[in-house]
Amino acid sequence: MDAKVLVVDDSIVARMSLKSTLRDLGVETTEARSGEEALALIEGGYAPDLVFLDLTMPGLGGIETLKRLVASWPTLPVIVVTADLQERTRVEVRGAGGFDIVRKPADPAIVRDAVARALDRKGPRGGEGPSGGEGPSSSERPSGGEGPGR
Repeated sequence: MDAKVLVVDDSIVARMSLKSTLRDLGVETTEARSGEEALALIEGGYAPDLVFLDLTMPGLGGIETLKRLVASWPTLPVIVVTADLQERTRVEVRGAGGFDIVRKPADPAIVRDAVARALDRKGPRGGEGPSGGEGPSSSERPSGGEGPGR
C-alpha cells in the first residue's frame, strides 16, 4: 500500500502501536505529538494521504485540530482515534468533518479497513475521490466485546 500517514497522538505508546499496525500494511508513517505539531508539519510541506488523530490531547485538542485540517485541506481524510465513543462524541467528530472514528486501542483489522476506505475515497495521491455525502462510517465496533474500561 503506497501511502503516507500522519499519526497524531500525545501518547508515545498509542503512536507506536498504531505505527506498528500501519507499518505492517506497508504504509509510510510520520508522527506528531500534538495538534500544533501536526499542523506545522503539513503547513511546512509534508503531504500525508491520511491522518490518524487522537481526540484528547493537551494544547490544541483533537476536535479543534480536526476543524483546522478540514478547513485547510478538505480532501484530506482524518480518522479520529478515541476511547470515548459516546453519541455526542460521534456527532461532534462528524460535525467537524472527521472521515471515520476508530476505537482506542485500535484493532489492527479495523485500522486496515479504515485506511482502505479513506484511501479509496481520496483516490490517487494528489487527486480527489468522490465526495459522496455519506460521512464517516464509524469503525468503532469492538473486536472482542465491550469490557470494562473501554
